[in-house]
Amino acid sequence: MKTLFTVGISLLLCGAASAQIPNAGFESWTSHGAYSTPDGWDNLDSLTSLASVYTCSQKTPGFSGMYSVKLSSQSVTGFGVVPGIAVSGKLDATTHLPASGFAYAGRPAFLTGEWQYMAMGSSSGHIAVLLTKWNTMTNHRDTVSFTDHTLAGMAMAWAPFSIPLSYVSDSTSDSAMIFLSASGTTPAAGDYLWADNLALSGTVPTAVHNLGLAIEAVAIFPNPTNGEAHIEFTTAEGSNFSINVTTATGQLVLSKIGHTQAGINSITLNTKPLVPGLYFVKLSAGYSVITKTMEVR
Repeated sequence: MKTLFTVGISLLLCGAASAQIPNAGFESWTSHGAYSTPDGWDNLDSLTSLASVYTCSQKTPGFSGMYSVKLSSQSVTGFGVVPGIAVSGKLDATTHLPASGFAYAGRPAFLTGEWQYMAMGSSSGHIAVLLTKWNTMTNHRDTVSFTDHTLAGMAMAWAPFSIPLSYVSDSTSDSAMIFLSASGTTPAAGDYLWADNLALSGTVPTAVHNLGLAIEAVAIFPNPTNGEAHIEFTTAEGSNFSINVTTATGQLVLSKIGHTQAGINSITLNTKPLVPGLYFVKLSAGYSVITKTMEVR
């Protein structure tokens, strides 16, 4: 029975074109008596509620507005630890894996939003995004983009995120599915992921199949630093960017998001609040991710 809750991604999506993620701010919920579910998002509470256990719940207040979604992995008698998961669509009633998503026409560059998360065991949570297009010749869905992002370290307070999406086709999707999981393949009780203000943003040109480097000539100076650090890099075109600074153990300590311009870009980080030590600086922009080390003294 425990294998029912193995986390994975199925290939079935459905629907026609639409603009954005349904209930992306998790403000709309439907009550089922003992528990509530976010509209447009499926989860495992309909099953675990039989044991009075809930892995998907409202967090209030959210980063903005009244609510955000709170996913937490919980021990359930007879099943072991059930991961806190939510999918923007429907879960398969038999396998409990994602089965369908929502209508979406586009080629977004990023999934953005706000999050908090923590892994209590050795298996970190993750966020996956699948974009597909119906193939009228084969009567099957073709994968346009698939990204599975592991939650590195921890985020103990609300922090912005921007996950670059990877493309395998030059098609424009007609459907999308977003999968949120507080745990990885080996869930631990207490793993959690809170999310709010999700959005698909930016545009990847249809000419892009295999993702090449969009970032070049990345430099951090001064390095070592004891006050401010400047990150300078070159991009071929304007795009969204995100910078995440983590400790050697993976703890997120600083984040910044924005928009680049074609050519040379310079971003300033305030490193005064950081304790002395070695940090990893991950820069995501366009279609690539580059990680550099930075020393704070």
